[in-house]
Amino acid sequence: IRRVERWFIHRAEAFITVSEGIAEEYTRLYSVGHPVVVYNSPHRVEVERNSLLRDEFEIPEDALIFLYQGGLAVSRGIELLLETFERMHDPKLHLVLMGSGKHQALCAAAAVRCDSIHVRPPVPYHDLIQYTASADIGVISTQNLCLNNWFCMPNKMFEYIQAGVPILCNDLHDCRRVIGEYALGEIIPEYDVDALEAAVRAMAAVDLTKYQAGLKKAQEYFTWEREEPKLLEIYERILSPNNGGS
Repeated sequence: IRRVERWFIHRAEAFITVSEGIAEEYTRLYSVGHPVVVYNSPHRVEVERNSLLRDEFEIPEDALIFLYQGGLAVSRGIELLLETFERMHDPKLHLVLMGSGKHQALCAAAAVRCDSIHVRPPVPYHDLIQYTASADIGVISTQNLCLNNWFCMPNKMFEYIQAGVPILCNDLHDCRRVIGEYALGEIIPEYDVDALEAAVRAMAAVDLTKYQAGLKKAQEYFTWEREEPKLLEIYERILSPNNGGS
């Protein structure tokens, strides 16, 4: 695969990746110029805090909602989230999993056993940010099992940002970089139940408004309005008559 990749990468008209970490790794592997990084950021939206999830699951006003949205799939850390929140079984700390996938039945079974765990089917994309904005903290629990995960920049991170929701994230290269640079939330230092519980309780104990300044700054930067011109410039260059395009 690497031989094939090396052959194509030096003959491509353009080279696009989705994170700085991936760009740096490809530059190291193949001695190519720095690829164009195009973040999969949503459009800039104005959204206000609301109580959609709180009302749907009858979660008390004085409880915090930790939201995981996206695929309920292998390597996303779903098992650890369920184990940790079920062990805590804290009426002030609720986990909402909004999505579908292989671990859907596992999540549903945990929700039956533990009344602070809730499962919701995915919502249409145009409604997603509204639901996201009804959570208190967004969770990125992807396991660092491979380079694909280590360098990931999941859609949910940009959606949490646009919704103005602080982030609790596993220690992943590019996510850690962005969260640290903009002060968007906290990083879980290790992938185990004790570390996750400690991080959840620590974040629950702070004033979450401390993250709002960073979130507002990131909301203006991580938008599709900033990313789309990068693609358009590439398309125009490739299709220009001077490049053999038509």
